[in-house]
Amino acid sequence: MNPNAFDDLKKVNQRRNSIGLNTLQEQTDVIRHRVQTENQTSPRDLHKRKQQMDDWRKKVGWME
Repeated sequence: MNPNAFDDLKKVNQRRNSIGLNTLQEQTDVIRHRVQTENQTSPRDLHKRKQQMDDWRKKVGWME
C-alpha cells in the first residue's frame, strides 16, 4: 500500500496537522498494518481497478 502522488511532503503534513490528522507516513503505516491484519490483497488487475475508480470519480463529479 502506497499513497498517491502528492506535492511537497512537508506541506502535505503541515496541512494534515492543521486539521488534526497524523503525518502521511504515520497514516500509511496504519493502513499497511490494517492490510496485513485483515489479510487484504491487491487487485489482480491494478490498471482495471484504477480505471473503475476514475469512472466512479467522473460519475459523481469529482473529475471531468
